[in-house]
Amino acid sequence: TGAKKEKKKDDGSMRRFIDREVAQQLDAPDMSWQAGAAEGEKEGPNKKRHADAESNEDDEDEDEDDEDDEEGESDQREDSDEGMMELGKDQMPAEKKKKNKHKKGMDYYLEEAEGGEMEAQEELARCFSTGRGCEENQKRACFWFKKAAEQGSSVAQLEVAGRLAEGIGVDANQEEATEWMRKAAKQGEAEAHFRLGFRLSKGEGCAIDEAQAVVHYQKAAARGVSGAQFNLAVRYESGKGVVQDFRKARKFFTEAAEGGDATAQNTLGLIYLRGECGTDADFALGTDWLEKAARQGLAEAQFRLGIVHQSGQYGLPPDPAKAVDYFRKAASKDLPEAQFNLGWCWLSGEGVEMSPTKALEWFEKAAANGSADAMHNLAVLYQEGEHVTQDDAKSALWQKKCTAARESAGEMPEEMDDTAA
Repeated sequence: TGAKKEKKKDDGSMRRFIDREVAQQLDAPDMSWQAGAAEGEKEGPNKKRHADAESNEDDEDEDEDDEDDEEGESDQREDSDEGMMELGKDQMPAEKKKKNKHKKGMDYYLEEAEGGEMEAQEELARCFSTGRGCEENQKRACFWFKKAAEQGSSVAQLEVAGRLAEGIGVDANQEEATEWMRKAAKQGEAEAHFRLGFRLSKGEGCAIDEAQAVVHYQKAAARGVSGAQFNLAVRYESGKGVVQDFRKARKFFTEAAEGGDATAQNTLGLIYLRGECGTDADFALGTDWLEKAARQGLAEAQFRLGIVHQSGQYGLPPDPAKAVDYFRKAASKDLPEAQFNLGWCWLSGEGVEMSPTKALEWFEKAAANGSADAMHNLAVLYQEGEHVTQDDAKSALWQKKCTAARESAGEMPEEMDDTAA
């Protein structure tokens, strides 16, 4: 039998500032293929192609379209290639008057696409995907992307792979998604190498193969894909799937950071602040990288800068007001550690005028986002009744939630002292 672990005895005191790492996800996937990807996702070559295609909208005349609004198309027509082409015709608006006579209209793309022109098929698919010049229809977008993919377009192959992976415009099929990514990667599509590396690492639509995942990450990294550079850096730092090599880890973190990857900038900042990953500490350089990530809106970097300014670590004098500013920015993005620290600032009056009401508000937000420390503080507040109305029932409820949260996170449950009935 193993040794029995002791429960940590809790003296019932308030938790102060959290000063720990926000966990980073290994091998974060890139979803830049998807139209309208959420802010904060890594940019990729394929997303830029969408942006380039969509920028042509600015050249269109603003005169009203004469559209044919015929309806009543049957499901049977959608089930065949010919039917899908006819449905494409049904949705084509009349040709617009254009200031730019060289701009091609939807009817042109349809005619060329039906004639087998690969680039027209891609452009028609983008139109249906984004609703540019027609009603958005992801099923038809996928139909035309697949037509172009079957002719060998690596861009379209990557699009089809992404849609099959997520089930957009088509039933999800992970095995088929991986096969289309392989086809795009064989043609040298850098983004395909990146995504294929991720799928091989996680076993999505294929068997797990760490060695091949690294091979594909390396090919994508050599072409400047920041996500692949970051994932390689994490591997060389940890030794997962490769021989641990801090020099290579710093090299790839730096390449990704210089390419504008906010997560890599944050990681590199922490490395230099602490002198980790085989390098000496450089406070100025570390803070500079954190600030670059924070300016991009990365909550983890904003939180870390708040800690730096609150504590006065790393060669900087304490600046509670600046710390609060960074905590606010990170807290607004629902980062529980930042919400907890902001709550403590309001409770203690560090950097702001003390406000128990606002402290309670931020502790509750942090607790709602899973912060066990915030749950503990709420239990103590209601137990002591110093800043809120004393309430044993609420105290017990928050302590129960705190214990459950710690157990879920693999931590030993804490006990209130004997006075915290």
